[in-house]
Amino acid sequence: MSMKQQLLAPILSLSLICSVTQINAQVKLLKGIRDNMMDDQNKDVALAKYEIDKVMLHPETKDMCAAWAWKGLVYADIALSSDSSIYKLDENHNAAELSAEAFLKFYSCSDEEQEKIDAKVAADAYLVNAISACWNKAVYVGREPGKYLEVKKLMGYVESLLVYDKEEKAKTNNVTREQAIYAVWRSAYVDTLEDEEIISLEKLIAVPNYMNYVVFIRMAEIYSSKKQYEKALEFLEKGKTKIPQKSSDFLDMQINIEIERENMLALLTKFNEAIESNPENPVYYFSRGVAYHKLKTDEVKNQDLAVKNKSKVAPSKYSFAQGLNDYRKALEFDNGYVNASKNEAILFFDSANYIYRMRARVSANEYEKFNSLSIVLYKQALQMFERLRESGALKDQDLIDALKDMIMICNKISDKEHIDLKIKYEGLLKSEKRKQESSNK
Repeated sequence: MSMKQQLLAPILSLSLICSVTQINAQVKLLKGIRDNMMDDQNKDVALAKYEIDKVMLHPETKDMCAAWAWKGLVYADIALSSDSSIYKLDENHNAAELSAEAFLKFYSCSDEEQEKIDAKVAADAYLVNAISACWNKAVYVGREPGKYLEVKKLMGYVESLLVYDKEEKAKTNNVTREQAIYAVWRSAYVDTLEDEEIISLEKLIAVPNYMNYVVFIRMAEIYSSKKQYEKALEFLEKGKTKIPQKSSDFLDMQINIEIERENMLALLTKFNEAIESNPENPVYYFSRGVAYHKLKTDEVKNQDLAVKNKSKVAPSKYSFAQGLNDYRKALEFDNGYVNASKNEAILFFDSANYIYRMRARVSANEYEKFNSLSIVLYKQALQMFERLRESGALKDQDLIDALKDMIMICNKISDKEHIDLKIKYEGLLKSEKRKQESSNK
């Protein structure tokens, strides 16, 4: 053996002895942390933090599985403490996050490594502290807008750690995966981050036993705002299937969507469904009446256009009577329903105009019949408008529009009585216009 080889062997042996000695020292320190943290009466969190930081900085133990467990436990204690002296230990205000990250690294270790230095028992017992620390901080910061990313990060830790909470200790504090996702969604909602909202809402909707109808409603609102109505309706249908006791809420939203895109045929179906489930609701009858009224008005416009273009006139599918029946049904359940009374008068006026125009399309021997019927309808409409005007139910632009229609009716009838009424209504119309002009100055 050369001189160099003779000298090298003892040096290597000495290095190995030093390494083992250092590891033993760090393990001893780790056991000291364990004993300290398990002594509820004499626990010294400041000392534990000092010592666990040393362990985590040492190259021989910085990645030791048991060290991650005890770091998680120490930092969770710091994050949850109401003691000002302990709170000061969290200089960077990140003890909750450090605790969560440490526990996640611990649980990524093999089962064999987790069992060392009582780490597994301690981690399972005190994991709930790390979950609570992240939860509490997320709730606190989430009180202010602009904190979405921080809330998302903290609740992400909660969601990840709950996987290892086998005894569901966090659940006793109402901390669940669903609640964590909901908090993230709520923060995105506050910060008006719709695309981020969708991610959280989809997660909640995918949970089989999650029964909060708000997530379906909000998803529909988001897609409606994007004009993706079919997508919005799809989520409302899913909500009705999953939470049937909230069907009326979903149905109301579906109705609003169909109103927004003026899909009258779909509205009829929805109002029929609504009336079937709530047959004494005047709003549903009124709304279905509006749908019938609009469908008939559009049909008349198309027929008039066909006559003007000398093309084939499509047969009628709807009648003004359908809308009238629903307006009157609404008034039957609520005789003070002003909008139903207004629309009833407008419907008679529209019906009279329709019959009046039809005189030119019928044979000569039927002309007088149609003319007489139109006069009867005009008079009924005028009486209704007059009652509404006298009651004060018509105001501002509604009153101006009604007075214009009332003047037109008087022109159509054109007998002495109605010529006098026309003069009266023209005076009232001028007065109302002056009022409106003054209020707009």
